[in-house]
Amino acid sequence: MPIDDLTALGEALRAARKEKNLTQEQLADKSHVSTKQIADIEKARRNPSYFPPTAGHTQSAIP
Repeated sequence: MPIDDLTALGEALRAARKEKNLTQEQLADKSHVSTKQIADIEKARRNPSYFPPTAGHTQSAIP
């Protein structure tokens, strides 16, 4: 993902999180990722498409 796209995604995530009055920690808990991952996405330091599947979320979309 290009840097500009990562920045736009991070800004959108932060805006949506704040609109819902969630802290990064609360969003991380709801998303089953670490607070650091949320912070890194918001600061365009991490591409969320590289997250490994988490336990319980490994079902394939292909039947």
